[in-house]
Amino acid sequence: MNNLARKEPLSLPVVFDDYLAGQISNGTRKVYERDILEIFGGKPSLDLLQSLDPARLVVWRNQAWDNGNGLAATTINRKLTALKSFLDHLVARGMLQVNPASPKLVRRIKEKRRAGARLGILKEELSVLLSACDIGPDPKANARDRALISLLYTCLLRRSEAEGIQWKHFEREGGRSLLRLPMTKGGANDFVPVETRVIQQLDVYFQVMGGAATWVAYFGRPILDCPVFLALDNGHRGERLSDHGINEIVKKRAKIAGIQDISAHILRHSGITHLLMDGYSLADVQAMARHSDPKQTMEYALLIRRLMNSPGRSLAANLGGTVV
Repeated sequence: MNNLARKEPLSLPVVFDDYLAGQISNGTRKVYERDILEIFGGKPSLDLLQSLDPARLVVWRNQAWDNGNGLAATTINRKLTALKSFLDHLVARGMLQVNPASPKLVRRIKEKRRAGARLGILKEELSVLLSACDIGPDPKANARDRALISLLYTCLLRRSEAEGIQWKHFEREGGRSLLRLPMTKGGANDFVPVETRVIQQLDVYFQVMGGAATWVAYFGRPILDCPVFLALDNGHRGERLSDHGINEIVKKRAKIAGIQDISAHILRHSGITHLLMDGYSLADVQAMARHSDPKQTMEYALLIRRLMNSPGRSLAANLGGTVV
C-alpha cells in the first residue's frame, strides 16, 4: 500500500487535478474543467472558494441568463452542476464547511425545452440524412459517416459513448451482436443490441478504410484495442474521432440534407421518440436508452402525448367549416 501514499502536499491545484481525474468519463472531465475555469476566469484560489457566498453565484447566474438573452438555461445549469460537484469534493476533503453552489442555495433556471428538439427528427428526415452520407468525394468519409449516424440512432448513443468505442466492444452473444459500453454517462458498464444492418455498414466502413492494417498502422496496437471511428481531415487524420468531431459530422450531413437545428444528440432523442411512437413499453425504452431514472423516459412519452393527442383538436372541431 506504500505506493498509494501521496508524496506532494494537499493543495487546491492538486485536489482540483484529483477531482478531474476521478471523473468517470473523459467527456465529463473535459466539460467540468472548462466550466469551472470559465466561471472563475481560471483556477480559483482556496481563499476565494472559502469566501464564496451563494449570493455572488446568484448574481453570476442572473447576469449570465440576462432574462433569456444570455447563455441558455441548460448551459448555466450545467456550469452550476459542475461547480457544485467540485465544491462537494472540497467539502468531503474537509477544505470547505458548506457548499455555496447547492441547489437549495442557488436555484437552477427552469426552462421548457423546445418540443421539436426534444423529440428529434422525423423518420423521413432520417432517411434523407443517411442518403446525404453518399454525397461527397471521399468514400472513406462517406462510409464512416453512414455507419456512425446509423449506430448513434439505432443504439441511442451519446457522443461520449460513441467516442470511446473500440472494435473489441462489439461482441456476439446468444446469436445477437452486442455493443459493450464500458463507461456510460452514469459510470456503469452496459450493453445495447446492434442490428445486422448496422453491423453490415460498419463492415463496409472497415473494408473501405483498408481493414485492420490501417488501424494498426495508426495506433501501433492490435485492431481490437483501436477506436472504431477515426478523424479523416488532414489536420487530425488517423486520430480517434472526438465528441466534437462526431457532432460536426452530423451537422455537416444534416446541412447537405437540408435539415435544420440538428446535432448528434438529436439522433438519440429521435430514436427514443420513434420507439415510443412504435408502441414499445416505457420499461423497454428506458433500458435501451440507459436512463437511470424512469422519469427521463416518461418525459418523452408525455411530450408525444401532448403533441399528438392535443385536446385542441376537439376544440378546433367546434369551429366548423372546412379545414384547408
